[in-house]
Amino acid sequence: MEGLFVLDTVGFINYFKDFFNEDERLSIDARELINNCFDFESPNHKLSIPSVVFIEIFEKFLKGQEKVSQFRYEIFSKIENNPDIEIKSIDKEVLEHFCSIDDDILKLEFHDKIITASALQLEAAVITCDSKIIDYIKKAKKGIKFIF
Repeated sequence: MEGLFVLDTVGFINYFKDFFNEDERLSIDARELINNCFDFESPNHKLSIPSVVFIEIFEKFLKGQEKVSQFRYEIFSKIENNPDIEIKSIDKEVLEHFCSIDDDILKLEFHDKIITASALQLEAAVITCDSKIIDYIKKAKKGIKFIF
């Protein structure tokens, strides 16, 4: 599968599971897709990481300057130097999609709504292990796909 993909926080953490001391939760297909996005030899694979993913990671996992420095060296440098990976800001279109997400279907936390809104705006599949995002996508029937 080629194209543009949105990576959520749980998928990000699981992709870098050794750094975050997490158990494997990504499927082989999801891991391979992310690998292709990081591979300069696979130009048809693009990855969009909503900026809120980094806010959540810093808030929950990066305690102390040493861990932040380690994150920057081991992970962030691979992202910032890769033209096939973008850090997606919260812009007007994302906010419009954010407001269209129906809390009556399933109440998502704000960061999950921003990730879902980013996927809607980009018309891209979400790479996720987050059961709430998966449940929302299944119930909302907005045309978003997910890769688990």
